[in-house]
Amino acid sequence: MKFYQAALFAAISALAAPQKMAPSRVLYFLDSNPGGASIIAVPVNQDGSLKDSTSAVRTKTGGIGQIAKDMNGTVTDSVIVKGNQLFTVNAGSNSVSRFYISETDPLHPMPLGEPVSSGGDFPNSVAYSDKHKIACVTNTGVKPGVQCFKAPECGVLEPMGDLMPLPVNQTTPPVGPVNTVSDIVFNPSETALFVSVKGDGKGLGYLYAYRVTDGVIDPEPVVSRPPELKVDFSLTFFSDESAVMTDAAYGASYLSIAKDLTATVSKKIDIPGQGATCWSVYSPASDSVYVLDVLSPNVTTLDPKSGEIKFVIPGDKRNKGSVDALVDRSSLYVLQATPAIATFNIGDSKNGSNMPVLSQYLDLSNDDLSLPKATVQKIVGEILPPQGGVAFAKEARDLLIECCVEFITLISSEANEISEKEAKKTIACDHITKALEQLGFSDYVPAVLEAAAEHKEVQKGREKKADKFANSGMSMEELARLQEEQFAQARQRHT
Repeated sequence: MKFYQAALFAAISALAAPQKMAPSRVLYFLDSNPGGASIIAVPVNQDGSLKDSTSAVRTKTGGIGQIAKDMNGTVTDSVIVKGNQLFTVNAGSNSVSRFYISETDPLHPMPLGEPVSSGGDFPNSVAYSDKHKIACVTNTGVKPGVQCFKAPECGVLEPMGDLMPLPVNQTTPPVGPVNTVSDIVFNPSETALFVSVKGDGKGLGYLYAYRVTDGVIDPEPVVSRPPELKVDFSLTFFSDESAVMTDAAYGASYLSIAKDLTATVSKKIDIPGQGATCWSVYSPASDSVYVLDVLSPNVTTLDPKSGEIKFVIPGDKRNKGSVDALVDRSSLYVLQATPAIATFNIGDSKNGSNMPVLSQYLDLSNDDLSLPKATVQKIVGEILPPQGGVAFAKEARDLLIECCVEFITLISSEANEISEKEAKKTIACDHITKALEQLGFSDYVPAVLEAAAEHKEVQKGREKKADKFANSGMSMEELARLQEEQFAQARQRHT
């Protein structure tokens, strides 16, 4: 789950009407669906609250998702955002996808070329260095390891060297959570790349470190196995010399990292009553480290210096656990084990006297089974006479939405069965039309085919825009400068 902070230009709302409602901040997360992976973008209001689930936008990654066996979560950083770029992994198709985020339409990331091979099996975590223009991905299946890519501002990802192996003996999909790759991240100065690997349940975990010099990754890792690391998970840096590593076996550890990149545990932190502490996020503004448990909705807050527990923030009781988080401004956003996002207000907690509180719980369980307000209004407009003076009651709208959802569920279930019988991994348009025919809705088929054709044309337009950007030969900074110049010219024409 990652944020993109869109650049704000004063002229946008005045001169670019289609973008005047574009959100300034967007929250992204990955839906690793075996039927087709997607990036889900959730707009953020100015006060930090999230808009309703019907405002979320789903963008296909171009790859296939997959979930590891016997695990609620195995990894962090499956999707990252740096500047105007978004990177994510497709575990089911062994590939990496890259997107460009438009400053005027951040809800619709545009693919930069087709997904590229991850170099191994079951990619699960990705890191990007803006300093070196390098993206690196971990694989944790039958063929495990780290594959890095050159990430030029214009053009597709280009593999750098061979797959760098990791000590993981797994299947595809992997069975965990032990004996899997957990996280990959560059240190703050981007002079080294770190990879955490969980122990196998009997032995210790690993921390691999690769030096980065002049845009080149040294394939010979520095390997650390502190005796405190058992089921090491996410790695969050305070500085090049210190970091926090969560551990599902007991809580977390503070690490000291030497100049030769070896790591030792400076403080082991046992969290009372923890189930499986797997994720962490550091907020310098609130002077706190927030650690998350996949088996608990509560958030444990640590002092970044002493490691002492400052608070245990109660989460929403509807949630069974937490699977990722980030901090932006005065809000902590936590992706839940159930389809939801919890928002905590952490603005007044720095001095330690005020405990952060849960301010919003956005249920996403029905985000695929609802209708956008504009769609509902269109249906209502087609039902009511144009000048009849008749209003549509809220109860009638709710009933209309419920009926539409039931119908969509019925068709989707039938289409899914058809695709499975044909041994297809993705539901195609012909599966939908076959489902309609088999369920007695043949009259709907022409309209569905027409809508599918229109959708293809829209996708072609988006892909054309993405290809145009990728082949333009211009850097993102040059494009941003050109955009500012055009805004300035537009202001002059209208003043």
